Amino acid sequence: MKFTRVVIVDDHVMLRDGIASILQKEPDFEVVGEAGSVAGAIEKVQASKPDLVLMDYGLPDGTGLDATKEILAANPQTDIVLLTVHEEDDLLFAAIRSGAKGYLLKN
Repeated sequence: MKFTRVVIVDDHVMLRDGIASILQKEPDFEVVGEAGSVAGAIEKVQASKPDLVLMDYGLPDGTGLDATKEILAANPQTDIVLLTVHEEDDLLFAAIRSGAKGYLLKN
């Protein structure tokens, strides 16, 4: 069986834990890393080579867009989906321009 290997990036530990808990119950997903910052996201992706990164937009050391661009420059095969509470169309378009495959609202 092929797992979708996932890294979860959010600065709120409870949210990361919640998403990880949900994904770990699914037979097709394997959570291979978690991070709470742009720097941590880049490090985890380099170390674990995930198929998918669930990336928060707002991080303490930059944005998910910054992390997305840097991760995809080194790992173009990785799919990134941005997570956010912001509903503005400008952010959606910016996410897609940065290389993200999708954009999900946290609510």
